[in-house]
Amino acid sequence: GVFEDMAVITGEGLVGQVIRVTDSASTVRLILDHGSSIAVRLGASRTLATLHGQGEGELRLTLIDDDAQVELDDSVVTAAFRVDGIEEGILPPDIPVGVVSQVIPDPTGISGPQVFVRPAIDFSTVEFVSLVRPTAEEGGDRGPGE
Repeated sequence: GVFEDMAVITGEGLVGQVIRVTDSASTVRLILDHGSSIAVRLGASRTLATLHGQGEGELRLTLIDDDAQVELDDSVVTAAFRVDGIEEGILPPDIPVGVVSQVIPDPTGISGPQVFVRPAIDFSTVEFVSLVRPTAEEGGDRGPGE
């Protein structure tokens, strides 16, 4: 019943996603991992962005719209959206990921601010996780390995 791209969560939020499945084991990429990149929405504004792992600590956020308003303590949740017709978000929407912890304006004004997100969970205390199977509307009709 486990397949690639399933969300891995705790009661506090997103841990990562399944990236490989074999007959006897599954591999999970943590949201902290350098290779992690997930689609997210910010707070009440519902601003779209992509969240990138940095190995440890805070996550780096890339805004879809450089002019979007981002506030400290904005909540960050998973999202599904399309860019140029390509589906970017493969995780179920609205899973808590973290909160905006830093917004550093671009002094040149050429690009948007640098935004960092504090994860919702403390990875040093994770003992148990759950897997989330998307509903049919979210692509849940996929089978293992698809």
